[in-house]
Amino acid sequence: MIKSRFHELLLATGFLTRLPLPSFLFKLYDETPSLRASSWAFPLIGAGVGALSGLVLVSCLALGLGSELAVMLALLFSVLVTGALHEDGLADFSDGLGVADRARALEVMRDSRSGSFGVLALIFSVGLKAIGLSALFSADNFSPFAAVLLLAALHGAARAAMAAMMIFPLARVDGLAAAARTGAGNGERFAPLAAVLIGLGLGFLLVGFMLGGLFLMASLCGAALAAWIAFHRLGGMTGDVYGAGEQLAEIFIILSLVSFYSA
Repeated sequence: MIKSRFHELLLATGFLTRLPLPSFLFKLYDETPSLRASSWAFPLIGAGVGALSGLVLVSCLALGLGSELAVMLALLFSVLVTGALHEDGLADFSDGLGVADRARALEVMRDSRSGSFGVLALIFSVGLKAIGLSALFSADNFSPFAAVLLLAALHGAARAAMAAMMIFPLARVDGLAAAARTGAGNGERFAPLAAVLIGLGLGFLLVGFMLGGLFLMASLCGAALAAWIAFHRLGGMTGDVYGAGEQLAEIFIILSLVSFYSA
C-alpha cells in the first residue's frame, strides 16, 4: 500500500513539475498507476510549488525589490517549475472557445500554436494574479513566514480543484485527459475526492479554518466555471480544460483574498 502511494506521488510530481527525478525510482515498480489514481497527491505537489514560490517572493522582498517585482519573479519561478503546464492548457482552451464548431474547437486545441484568444487569456491571467498578489503583499498583511504558507495553501487548493475535475466525462477518447485514466490503481475512483479532502486539510493547517475553507470554495468555483464552459462548448473534459480550471482556481482564490482583506 505504502509502496503504491509513493509510486503515485512520484508520478504526480513528474507530471506537475519539471523537477529532476532519478529514473531508477520508477524502475522499482512493475505497473504504472493511472494519473487519476495519482491525483490525490496533486495538492501536496501544488503546496510544494507554492512554498518554493513563496520563498522566492519573500527573498525578493527582503532584497528591497518591491512587491510588484517580487510577485512577478515568484510567478515566473512557478511557471518554470511547472513547465507552464497549466498556462498552456488555459491558452489552448481559450483558443478553442474562439471556434463555434465543437469538432473544429477540439482540433484547434491540439494545435501547439497560440492564437489571439490564447495570448489574451494568458495576459489577463498573469495580470490578474500579479496585480492581486501585489495588492496583498504591498499592504503588509502577512509576515514572510505567513506569505510562504499562503502561497503553499493557494497552489495546493488550485491543484485539488484540478484533480476534482477528473470525475467528469471526457470530450474525446484520446488525449491527455483520456490517458490520465489509463494504468493501474485500485483507488482511481476515489482519488479526486481524496485530493479535495487533502487540499482542505492543507488549507486548514497552513492558513487556518477560515482562509482554508475560502481557498477551497474559491478554487472549486473556478474549476467549476471551466468545467461548465467545457461541457457547453466541447461536451466534456480534456487535458487543456484541466489546465484552464487550475488557472481559474488560482485567480478566484486571489480575487477572494483581495476582497477578504479589503472588506
